[in-house]
Amino acid sequence: MYRSKIVTIPARQQQNEARREAKAQVAAQLENSIEHELLERLRSGTYDNHRTRYLENYTPTTARAINERSHLELEYERISNEN
Repeated sequence: MYRSKIVTIPARQQQNEARREAKAQVAAQLENSIEHELLERLRSGTYDNHRTRYLENYTPTTARAINERSHLELEYERISNEN
């Protein structure tokens, strides 16, 4: 029978990963708060009225889908330009 070898992760690597995760968490919270603030401004009429029609169909899910689609389109254009 073979024994599994125990592999440790260096302390420095653990610290770096923990720091990255903390920064990612802060960035996600910041992005959510900015999105919330912009939606509140849009709903309150801070911006022009013609932009409010986009708010009727807005949900976070549709925003993520649109964002994902735009990333895919940019990636497709980049690949197309390389060939």
